[in-house]
Amino acid sequence: MATGRRASRGLDEALAAASGALAAEQRADGEIPVTMRRRGEPAEGRPDRTLFATALAVPFLDFLAPPSETRIAAAARGFLRRERGRRDLARFWPRTHPRGASLPADLDDTAAMALALGALRPVRLRRLLLAQRDAWGRFHTWLLPRSPGVLARHPELSAAVPLLARRHPFWTRTEAARDDVDAGANAHALAWLGDCPETASAASWLAELAVAGTEEEADRWHRLWGVRWLVARAAATVASLAPAAAALTDRIAVEADGLARAGEAADVALALAAGVVLGVPAGARAPLAERLLAEQNGEGRWPRAALWYGGARRTVEWGSAALTTALAAGALAAERQRRALSD
Repeated sequence: MATGRRASRGLDEALAAASGALAAEQRADGEIPVTMRRRGEPAEGRPDRTLFATALAVPFLDFLAPPSETRIAAAARGFLRRERGRRDLARFWPRTHPRGASLPADLDDTAAMALALGALRPVRLRRLLLAQRDAWGRFHTWLLPRSPGVLARHPELSAAVPLLARRHPFWTRTEAARDDVDAGANAHALAWLGDCPETASAASWLAELAVAGTEEEADRWHRLWGVRWLVARAAATVASLAPAAAALTDRIAVEADGLARAGEAADVALALAAGVVLGVPAGARAPLAERLLAEQNGEGRWPRAALWYGGARRTVEWGSAALTTALAAGALAAERQRRALSD
């Protein structure tokens, strides 16, 4: 195991190479590019544009400290800010996407955007999100005017009125359901909303999933370590998620060696980042960092992986080498910071 100055030099060199790769691949408008791939299509997929990839990358880019890397994060936020315009509600695709208006605003994108940029009207957005809870206090994935009172208080949801019909094409032609409740979106919501009586039930549900290790079964869009990262990120600041934090800390410590040997680079990066924010012991994090350093290619990149899917059947997925590189570089930068604090 590399230690001390040798390990630090290896991290520094890897991060410098990754920053160069990210700067080269980031779109001129600041978007982190992704490709969409349907089952049976070539592994590299077809270029697509999303808000979610860039919003997902921002917290990882924030771990990168030198000015060149800071510019990457600033450009990513600039892209999100221009896409948001004067509204806090966010959809999966940008406004300029041919299908951008074909789906409703959703909790995952809206909360991720608010975390990356801050909300334009935080009190109003908070009320809107709290009005999206189900009978058990968990948050719905799709932001809809679920009662006349919600619509009266939040006319910005008026465009979603047609989607209240259960036979709307969006529900019949996709794997989405009007009353979807997903763990990743709930974690994103808690990370932005924080601890309060209104979020207690959602926090309890996420904690139960983390303790049982069934996070992926409660989310049809994200891969398992994607959900775990989102829960860990929220748990780092939301006290009511302490049971989830403890469960994930133990799970990372137990699974790190196996994940470092056989997991995809994206999962290793997500697990390492979760381990850093949760304070998993350095010895458990070390094999994850070493695996990422070993898998980085000569151009400073890590391989493409499917970071999220179009539903539980997983017939369509999104990802890119640029997004995996953002996650891996951010996780390694967070590891470098944690090591520096421990020295």
